[in-house]
Amino acid sequence: MLEEIKSKSLTPVALGLGGWSGTRGELLETLNNQQLPMLVRDIYKSTASGAYDEALFREGLSYRKNKKAVGADFGEILSPIILTRDNTNAVISFPSSASQKLYDFNIDGISYSAKLGKGATTSIN
Repeated sequence: MLEEIKSKSLTPVALGLGGWSGTRGELLETLNNQQLPMLVRDIYKSTASGAYDEALFREGLSYRKNKKAVGADFGEILSPIILTRDNTNAVISFPSSASQKLYDFNIDGISYSAKLGKGATTSIN
């Protein structure tokens, strides 16, 4: 049976990353210590290794609201992992509050907003 992932359960703040700052490697290590749903863990590990294949996860992502939970909420964490693949010393940081209005994460002091699909003005799609 496929698992349903609760909306907003994968945001940086929900995962205890509110106000967190560190390198890509430190973020990956921190995520390794999280109790993540199996689908999320598999997507995160394949994304971190550069081997992500959407077809492998299509069924799990289409189940109920999982696409939004993973794409929108966990996308706030996956996006900086992807963007720092070639710059592993870059400093990633997350706002301390889930209600930060203008950005979802920073990389070396540059703010980004991650949105699923055609969200409002966005840096990452």
